Amino acid sequence: MRNAAIDGTSLKMARKQRHWRNLKQELETSGSFRRLKVIDFLDNAMFDAGMGVVILANSVLIGIESNFDLQGRDLTIFEFLGHLFLAIYFVELGLRWFALRMECFRSAWIKFDMVLVFLVVLTSWVMAPIVAIVRLAVGQADDPSGALEFLMVLKILRLFRLARAVRLLVQFKTLWMLVRGLLCSASTIFFTCVLMVLALYIFACLCVELISRPYQNGDDAEMSALVRKYFPNLEVSMLTLLRFVFFDNTFEIYEPMLMRNPWLAILFALFLLIVSIAMMNLVTAVIVEGAIEQGKQDKEVEQEHKKQLIKSMIPALTAMFYEMDEDGNGTLTFEELQRCGDDLQDELMMNMKAESLEELFDMIDVDGSGEVEIDEFCIGVSKIASSDQPVEFIRILKQLHGLSLAVEKQNRCVDSMGKQFSYTCKRIERRIEQQAELVQAALAKQEAAINSIGDQVTVSQRSLEHRLERIEQAIMNMSGSSHRVA
Repeated sequence: MRNAAIDGTSLKMARKQRHWRNLKQELETSGSFRRLKVIDFLDNAMFDAGMGVVILANSVLIGIESNFDLQGRDLTIFEFLGHLFLAIYFVELGLRWFALRMECFRSAWIKFDMVLVFLVVLTSWVMAPIVAIVRLAVGQADDPSGALEFLMVLKILRLFRLARAVRLLVQFKTLWMLVRGLLCSASTIFFTCVLMVLALYIFACLCVELISRPYQNGDDAEMSALVRKYFPNLEVSMLTLLRFVFFDNTFEIYEPMLMRNPWLAILFALFLLIVSIAMMNLVTAVIVEGAIEQGKQDKEVEQEHKKQLIKSMIPALTAMFYEMDEDGNGTLTFEELQRCGDDLQDELMMNMKAESLEELFDMIDVDGSGEVEIDEFCIGVSKIASSDQPVEFIRILKQLHGLSLAVEKQNRCVDSMGKQFSYTCKRIERRIEQQAELVQAALAKQEAAINSIGDQVTVSQRSLEHRLERIEQAIMNMSGSSHRVA
């Protein structure tokens, strides 16, 4: 069911799924178990596939029946099969009405099926007998009134059920996207037709005034023949201009006219530029824009469906977690995962698409703590199991997450070492400044001591000089005394 919704094949919108779940809860509360079983049966993918096969078979038989009718062959078997298919459609609608009651009218597809079945009933069980009665009344094999026979063409509308068959089958995803794009652009196509008819009408009026009136009964026989063939009146002029829209061999129309009146080139050029080129490109742009917007809406629906799927998986995962948590401490270790039963291991390995228990545990152990809490387990398993990404991509993301954590840890270590280095450099700078101040103080003290010693030496020198002078004076006095004695 999940893959079908993600692939765009079942296209059951998330809002519709929530409504169905609420309806099932109401039926369970009221005790309507039969309707619940019918809803589960109708919501089964096998039932959708079976109805798709029935619709495809019916569509193929419609084409074969038409071919046999043209060849005049017996159509009894096709009439029987047509009634059988109609009975199957009736049973399907009856089951849906029994299960959903008035809720049937909330689904556009069910209303679409109702309209088609009503048309088939009208043509097969109402109009066909009327046509047969009229033929018997007039006693002719052919229908004398074309109106009644024309209504039998409504039987071909059964082919529109092919759109529903394409919607139901997974292998027709791309084809269904094209059909849905065509259905979504129906309003654009309608207004394009309205605008084109308006443009054709305006230019046809111009052609009547500029081409039909002057040249229809003119002297130029060839020009008059062209005008009477392609522009005799307003209706034919619109059909002729429609050939210009699709560039359908228009050279043979405008070339003789332009040779006789070159001014008509302005009229044809304006029509080609406005309608054939500008309008068609604008319509293409509008359709592409609508397809892009529809694609965005589909992505939003897928995301919403994944969220709802994750929520629906939480109860089962919670029960699985408590079953594996042996010590009941609210955390799951790798040893407890190894000791759990083989059935639980196989189920986890299948849902997680892991190759080993170690890899499985690493995938759900987001923070790498070696222990997985209940929220971490439920969210991790549900996201991986509901993801449409390959498991290899999830492994790469896990490895990248581990590498980013390691790089972040290394960055924190480098930042811490940088801060420690900066702190050490500042301490060294302060120590150097302190040692410099001590050296300067010691030098100043030594300089003061040297100056003090110098002063002392100077004083001592002066004292010695003074003593030497006194000794010399004493010697001189003693010399003088010795001369006098002699």
